[in-house]
Order: sequence, then structure tokens, then C-alpha cells
Amino acid sequence: MLNVAATTLGYWEKEIYEPNTETLKKIADIFNVSIDYLLGRETKKAPGLQYDGETNVITIAARDGGVIERKLSDDQLNALKAILDQMPETGNDDL
Repeated sequence: MLNVAATTLGYWEKEIYEPNTETLKKIADIFNVSIDYLLGRETKKAPGLQYDGETNVITIAARDGGVIERKLSDDQLNALKAILDQMPETGNDDL
């Protein structure tokens, strides 16, 4: 997705280097958060659905700053994915 070397990621993690602006935009898009959130300047996640990919926890962030977190079973997660797959595309790449 980001097309960066593992060593580059290591430098970011150790705070030796920082990602450039374009890379920050891509990371923010991948995690559906603002760049300010990535930089620690904002504590609210962007509105939308977040999925951690490991523990089946989804986070739904509302525009008003409220957050709902739910741990889903594998069956629930598969059902949610099936529902999302059936939804038409919005045509808005910014979502």
C-alpha cells in the first residue's frame, strides 16, 4: 500500500525519520483518520468505521465525537463484510 521498505518503517517507529506529507496522507486514508490525529494534535478519530484487523474490534466514530467499540465474533464480522460488499459505491474517494 505504501510501498516503503521495512527499514523505513523502523526509522519511523524509532522516530529517526518522519514520513513526508504525501505518505502521511496515504496513512491517514488507510486508517480513516486525519493527519492531525496521526501527529497527536487531535484526539478524536475521524467519523467512520475502523477495524483493527486482529481482535475483531470495530470502532464507529460519529461526527459529534462519540465512539462505539464492539468486539465481533468471526461470524458477525463475516456478516458485516457481506453487508458492506452489497452496498453500492459512493463515488467519493474521500470517504
